[in-house]
Amino acid sequence: MARDLASLAEEYSAHLSSACLCHLHHGTDLPCDCTMPDHRLEVGGQTGWSLEQVEGVDRPCGKDRLRLMVIDDCALIRSITQRIAQRLGFDTLPIHDGASALKALGQYRPDFVALDLEMPGMDGLTCLQAIRAAQPETLVVIFSDTLDESSRKLCMDLGAADCISKPFTVSELESHFHRLRTMRADRDEIIPPT
Repeated sequence: MARDLASLAEEYSAHLSSACLCHLHHGTDLPCDCTMPDHRLEVGGQTGWSLEQVEGVDRPCGKDRLRLMVIDDCALIRSITQRIAQRLGFDTLPIHDGASALKALGQYRPDFVALDLEMPGMDGLTCLQAIRAAQPETLVVIFSDTLDESSRKLCMDLGAADCISKPFTVSELESHFHRLRTMRADRDEIIPPT
């Protein structure tokens, strides 16, 4: 966490203009994760918390920080999303793939999920459906670099709360997270938490 948001944003811009775009690797035997140095192992992948740490976390009570699970096969996207969300007051759990996310879902019980649509193994649509079936109260925002009107509509029909196109700016991501927080607050006023 020693890196600041500006340096991550610069790396993200360079990453987008390079030939190492994660989505170009899908469907190949090449590793899809653009790993960054100096990170701990994460659930299902390269950075963040271990599954043992997730299992040991108690769900906060009352008005404690909201939890965001970031599911993306690209470490750089996870890191940027995580950093922005933490700056907005979220607790975050970065996860490398859909299958690992579903394993951690019950222990972490996120309020929100940021989910990449194009991932190797379990794709984002399958993961979205499984999250919505297991925890329908969890709001999911879809990330994708291939969003068009029909895929956006499909995601929303399957229960996504919001969609954001990659590449995104810091202000766009902040805006989407603020929107999700408002949606959650509005829903909690109608249906008080148990």
